[in-house]
Amino acid sequence: MTEKNDEDYAWKDLCEDQTKLKKLRVPELNKYLKHHELDKHLKSTKKVKVITRQWTDLQQTRLRERDEPENESFARQ
Repeated sequence: MTEKNDEDYAWKDLCEDQTKLKKLRVPELNKYLKHHELDKHLKSTKKVKVITRQWTDLQQTRLRERDEPENESFARQ
């Protein structure tokens, strides 16, 4: 049996449903934290909060980047 790595988890689903995220064990949470270069030396409840916050920030950044070209062209008119 091979060990799961960060890409083997459905982080989108896990981060959008904190009850699922809270069910993960510390080594599983650490995989996300390590992949995103976040602090692993936290209690598990804090790890869930950090992962959720980072995920939310990442999604908001992606949305802003997606909308920027549209906003720039509108501003030029």
